[in-house]
Amino acid sequence: MMPDTAYLYAGGDSRDVNAVAAEIKKEARRLAADGLDHDFYERVRKAAFGTMLRSMNSFESIAVSLTEGHFAGYDALKFPEAFDGITEEDVRGFIRDELTEDRAAMSVIQPK
Repeated sequence: MMPDTAYLYAGGDSRDVNAVAAEIKKEARRLAADGLDHDFYERVRKAAFGTMLRSMNSFESIAVSLTEGHFAGYDALKFPEAFDGITEEDVRGFIRDELTEDRAAMSVIQPK
C-alpha cells in the first residue's frame, strides 16, 4: 500500500527464534534459486487480493488507507491496478534481491 515499498515480516512465538529465522532465510534462498510453485503463488496472490478487497468493507480501514495515501502521495483505491502489476517474476526477484542476510533484521521480545 506504499509506493515503491515492499517488505516481508514474520511473527509468532518460538522457543528458538534463531532456528526459525535460519529456516526462513533457508527457504528464501531455495525460492530464489528454484523459483515459486506457480499454483501456490496464484492461491496466495488471490488470497492477498481478497484480504485487501474485504478491508474495503470496513469504514475504519478505508479511512486509514485514504489518509495514509493522501499524506504519502498515492491513491489507496487504486490498489487493484498496482496489485495486478506485480508478476511472479517480480516476487521471485524480490526474494532473490531483498530477502538477504544483509537486509534482514530480527526483533525479539523477551518475557520478564
